[in-house]
Amino acid sequence: MRDAHRQALAGAPVAVSAVGGLPATELLAALDKAGIGALPAAPPLGARPPHTPPPVRTGIPERWPDEFCWLQAGSRAPHLGDPRRHAYNVLGHLMGSSPASLLYARIRNDEALAYSFQSWSRSYSDTGAWRMLAGAEPANAPRVLDAFRSLLAEIASDGPGEEAFSAAVRQAVVEVVLRAESQQEAAIALAVDRALAAEVTLPEQEIEALGRVTAAEVAAAAADVARELVAVVRPEAA
Repeated sequence: MRDAHRQALAGAPVAVSAVGGLPATELLAALDKAGIGALPAAPPLGARPPHTPPPVRTGIPERWPDEFCWLQAGSRAPHLGDPRRHAYNVLGHLMGSSPASLLYARIRNDEALAYSFQSWSRSYSDTGAWRMLAGAEPANAPRVLDAFRSLLAEIASDGPGEEAFSAAVRQAVVEVVLRAESQQEAAIALAVDRALAAEVTLPEQEIEALGRVTAAEVAAAAADVARELVAVVRPEAA
C-alpha cells in the first residue's frame, strides 16, 4: 500500500498545505517520516511541455430513459491560469440552484421541469469543465435540456441582465469568502493552486477578479458553452 501511495504521488505534481499552529520544522519532519519529503520535485509549470487537450466531441442524447434520470450538460472551461475562468464561475451561479438564478426561474418556477439541479465550473492545469446537472422525470428530461440550451442562447445573445448578473457575482464572492473562512477548505484551495497553477491566488485577489467580470464576458462564456455543448443522461441508480 505504501508503494502504491508513493507511485500515485510521484505521478503528478504534489503540494502540501497546512493550517494551524504546527511549526514548519515539525511539518517537514512528518512529511519525511511519511515518505513524501523524499519525492522528486516536480518541474515548475513554465518548464513543463505544453499540453493541448483533444477537441471536444459535441453531442446530445439520442435516446432518453423511461425512468427518473440525471442529465448532465456542459463544455470545456478555461484552465486555472486563464483569467477568463472567473466569467465561467459567474455563469455557473447565474444558472445555479439559487432562487436568484435564471435557470431556477426557467426550469423550476416557470415550467416546473426539475427541482434538483446545479451548475458549476472547475479549472485544472491544462483545461477546465463547466457543467449543469439536473434530475428529471423521463418526460421532462428532454425539455430540461431544451430550456437549458435556450437560456444559454439568450444569455449569449442578449446578456444576463443587470439584476441576475449582480446576484451571480455576489454569490461567487460569498463562495470565496466561505471557503477562506474554513481552514480545511482554504488549505485545499492553496494546495490546488500551487500544484496546478503558476502562482497561488489569494481570496482577496479572487474577489477582485470577480468584481472585474463584465456581463459581456459572461455572455461570451455562455456562447462558448453552447457551441461546445456535450450532454449525457443516465437512469437513477437502483
